[in-house]
Amino acid sequence: MKLRRGIFTSPEGIAVSAVIAVLAIITIITWSGQDSTTPNSYDAGDLYSTHPASAEVIQSYLAVKSPVIFDGVIIYFMGIGLLYFVIYFFSLFGIWYSNQYHGTRFSGTRLGIFLLILLVVGDFFSFWWGVLIYGNLYYSADYCGFDFYPYWPFTQELIDAPFGNETGCMLHGFSLWQLECVWALFAAATWVITIRLYRFFCVKIPLRGATTAPAASA
Repeated sequence: MKLRRGIFTSPEGIAVSAVIAVLAIITIITWSGQDSTTPNSYDAGDLYSTHPASAEVIQSYLAVKSPVIFDGVIIYFMGIGLLYFVIYFFSLFGIWYSNQYHGTRFSGTRLGIFLLILLVVGDFFSFWWGVLIYGNLYYSADYCGFDFYPYWPFTQELIDAPFGNETGCMLHGFSLWQLECVWALFAAATWVITIRLYRFFCVKIPLRGATTAPAASA
């Protein structure tokens, strides 16, 4: 299938590229700013001392983690969906301004499709992160159903986040560096599948204002 020119060079495509660039910058800043050698970073400012959860607490919580993971699918879709809606809303405002004052005829359809695909694919991998990674490689005490964001690297702070006076910990001898590599694989899969699906659907959506060349007569 030959890809139509203009999917990423059209104004809508440029907006999608800008979103990807912003999320990539967030990823780089977050990853470069973390300090994985300082565990329990919440201890310094707490009014009470914190400590990693005991093995009994971890086992009792992981025994009933399935409902929490399924709740996380809904929470992710609603919470991250709201974030993407805000991005989409302000992008529509920029498109309206360009159409109103510069005579363009742009549409935010493709940006909306991209964000929707990113939301669904990210939610899918967030679910499998909870099934495969949480409780096997690490435990976090303040787990609300999902810990995976495709543009926000996994950090020590997520493990150290306290619930009561307990924090999380790594499990089965895994290190934070190994967990970050797993996150990178999940994030890469999320972005690759999102972009592939975006390109597939955009081929079926003609550019606004584009004209089709007349067929040659026999």
